[in-house]
Amino acid sequence: MAQTVAMAPSKWWRPNKKTAIKTSLVLVVAIFLYLGYVLNYQWVLIGWCRGQPRYKGLPSDYWRVRVQGYESWIRNPPIGANDSLVAQLYYLTGISLAPQPPFRDEDGELLGVLLVLIKDSDPQVRSCAAKYLGSIQPTTDEAIDALILGLDDPPTNWYSLLGLEQCGPAAKKALPKIIEEFEKWKRLHPPPGPELARSPAEATQLANRYQGQMLSSDAGRALQSIDPEEARKRGITLKVPP
Repeated sequence: MAQTVAMAPSKWWRPNKKTAIKTSLVLVVAIFLYLGYVLNYQWVLIGWCRGQPRYKGLPSDYWRVRVQGYESWIRNPPIGANDSLVAQLYYLTGISLAPQPPFRDEDGELLGVLLVLIKDSDPQVRSCAAKYLGSIQPTTDEAIDALILGLDDPPTNWYSLLGLEQCGPAAKKALPKIIEEFEKWKRLHPPPGPELARSPAEATQLANRYQGQMLSSDAGRALQSIDPEEARKRGITLKVPP
């Protein structure tokens, strides 16, 4: 009769103190690597060491990486991740495939972080910072100064104009740059000449249409919001095409 050989229990399941310490160290390192390279939490430590402004307790470097991830997904979503698929997945499971925006509008606690991000080397980060900077009310001189500088930066120009428009009369110091932007727009979009009209009625229609174009331009809206009187002097009225 064959004898059954009893197998000794594996040491893995009954570790000694030395093995338990090694296993614990491996788990700690694995968790650290996961937090660092998957969730980007290594930037939290770096930002804290640099003494950066914080939002929700997390420093600017962390939010920089969050913004980059969000903007990259929005501009270049994964293959097959179209709007229909994202909507259907959310409807069936309640899970959103698309990343959530890193910030929310009109959040005054964002100011310190945004003032850092708008000077970032990445144009996507700068444009995102400019987009949210103008929404913070009441506005501050630091925010207005940053948006004025953003007018000379092509990636942030549009968002800076929009932000200054949201600031309204408080952005009076931006008026010279806004006027410069508006005059640049007029040079690129000259008014229609009288020779284009076949009748006085058509001339009036073309003039009104051009008024609407001036008023709806980015620089024109900002100028109207900051100083309506200066906008009127520059030819902008509230008249819109019929």
